[in-house]
Amino acid sequence: MKLTGKVALVTGAGKRLGRAIALRLADAGADVVVHYHTSAGDAEATAAECAARTGTTPLTLQADLTVADEVARLFARLDQDRGGVALLVNSVGLHEKTPATLDPDALEDAFDAQLGVNLRSAARCIRHARPQMEA
Repeated sequence: MKLTGKVALVTGAGKRLGRAIALRLADAGADVVVHYHTSAGDAEATAAECAARTGTTPLTLQADLTVADEVARLFARLDQDRGGVALLVNSVGLHEKTPATLDPDALEDAFDAQLGVNLRSAARCIRHARPQMEA
């Protein structure tokens, strides 16, 4: 699959699966946009590896995807700097181990955090990516 000239945003691209996906997209020729929340060093390393594979300069963007205004800011910047996105990979995820022995209030908070990162953030990204993809 050739993705030359296509802008691909990979959320959570600094580590684990997001990093692997970003690198494969770079191998396919995509202009990879590396998103991260707190792992700036890992994101920069992913971007550097993408650059080495494609000869392009990947865009690295920080945002807390659980905050609607930050998602809007990320996509505005993406539109400004790259003219929008053609491919979105929602790879961001919360990887906290939550013991089953937590008190009910703490367990509910942990569940809400999982929903915020693993589900709501993906929905927000899709909502912002769609108009750019359709343009």
